[in-house]
Amino acid sequence: MYEEYYSGLKHFIECSLDCHRAELSQLFYPLFVHMYLELVYNQHENEAKSFFEKFHGDQECYYQDDLRVLSSLTKKEHMKGNETMLDFRTSKFVLRISRDSYQLLKRHLQEKQNNQIWNIVQEHLYIDIFDGMPRSKQQIDAMVGSLAGEAKREANKSKVFFGLLKEPEIEVPLDDEDEEGENEEGKPKKKKPKKDSIGSKSKKQDPNAPPQNSLFFFHRIPLPELKDSDKLDKIMNMKETTKRVRLGPDCLPSICFYTFLNAYQGLTAVDVTDDSSLIAGGFADSTVRVWSVTPKKLRSVKQAAGN
Repeated sequence: MYEEYYSGLKHFIECSLDCHRAELSQLFYPLFVHMYLELVYNQHENEAKSFFEKFHGDQECYYQDDLRVLSSLTKKEHMKGNETMLDFRTSKFVLRISRDSYQLLKRHLQEKQNNQIWNIVQEHLYIDIFDGMPRSKQQIDAMVGSLAGEAKREANKSKVFFGLLKEPEIEVPLDDEDEEGENEEGKPKKKKPKKDSIGSKSKKQDPNAPPQNSLFFFHRIPLPELKDSDKLDKIMNMKETTKRVRLGPDCLPSICFYTFLNAYQGLTAVDVTDDSSLIAGGFADSTVRVWSVTPKKLRSVKQAAGN
């Protein structure tokens, strides 16, 4: 009986217009699986085997792994311990079909009075109907899912937090010159480690951040523990940061501009040394020239001695 219903639907889809055929072909796999499982569940083992051998070749190549699992379910007892097929039967397979293709399918099932397939569609399939042109096979293959079909449009509406994780706090010890010294009573000051001045700054609460008492907050993957060498590097960077001159209206940075004259648009690259004492320029004729921007002149290169 199921072979007759499936063959009739297959003939209808293959004879439909090209614009509807790709969308309606999405019904093949979920209907095939549910019909096969229904036969196995009702202990029609021979009919289920014949149904599988006749129509499993019509399914798309990306369903072959699932079909191999399905072929191992030949008895009702096999279904009880298989969580994959249990999820397939309890959840709805999601399909996205244009309104024109859906109306064409509905009209065909009503005319043929194919209640068995229509009941499977109503009970086990979630058809997401949209207004517009039917999708091509390339568009469908790009969005196709596995046991659950395509993702529902509501799945993309869930709130996602893309913020950075809070870095671990590191205590920065005081420098030796800061540790030395005496208080008013003449006693040496106690060493007090200071926390990261950058991390200790008061930060405004982000309104989009998850609340700290929420379930999402406790289930975020924490950062891995820092190695001792990483902690030492971090402490050194923090110390250098605290020693930097703070820029402001009373302390502006000094800037020096250099202009290349008569380069004739041949200058292709420029670089400056870390101490800002030398400038190197690369030119289109594969030459590199170096200039000193300090009073100290460059040493001349000795000529090769003749033989």
